[in-house]
Amino acid sequence: MEKYTQIIKNHPLFHGFTPEEIEKLLKSCHVQIRSFQKKSVFWDSNQRVDEIGIVLEGNVHIERIDENGITSLIDVLLPGDSFGEMFSISRAPLNTTFRIIKDARILYFNCRRIVEAPISDPVEIRFLQNLSKVLSLKSYSFSKRLADTVHRTTRQRLQDYLSAQYHIKGKQKFTIPLDRQDLADYLFVDRSAMSKELSKMQDEGYFIYHKRDFEFLSKMPITEKEEEK
Repeated sequence: MEKYTQIIKNHPLFHGFTPEEIEKLLKSCHVQIRSFQKKSVFWDSNQRVDEIGIVLEGNVHIERIDENGITSLIDVLLPGDSFGEMFSISRAPLNTTFRIIKDARILYFNCRRIVEAPISDPVEIRFLQNLSKVLSLKSYSFSKRLADTVHRTTRQRLQDYLSAQYHIKGKQKFTIPLDRQDLADYLFVDRSAMSKELSKMQDEGYFIYHKRDFEFLSKMPITEKEEEK
């Protein structure tokens, strides 16, 4: 657990907590760390879950497979990202599949006792306050992404995604976590059309790219940084 102290401490769920408070809270929520191999599925559609997870190592894709077997990439989870908050609280069945893309270690904890029972512990009260903020921000993020998907062009979606990656990495040169097909799935666009748009944007001097590596040039329009998750 000590190896991942910084990742856990920096997560919004534990904002304002001391290391001792985090340890106490996680122990009361039956914390455990599990390892998963690449290509494995650890949560599947229609499953009900009780836990919240935080990715400590690896790469996880949240996918939705429709009745025709077509897969849509809903989200990408990297170290420090959490998942399962809404489903663990509501006990609603999952409508997505969680697939390991790169060997992963994930921290799980069950907070249903805190959510359902009367509490007076200041640490648990602050945790609930943080949890409500995390849920609100995730709801906003997904709503915005849905609206952008409906109304924005392929170029605008690429610009928004690459600008977000620029803000996350904090530098002109960065590597995105998605290959070309995954990026098309994530943006809900045709891969061929997206590749042509990337080539056009490079020819127009917005950036230089090779596979997953990008370098922004001064001409690249950068969208305003959104509030962090």
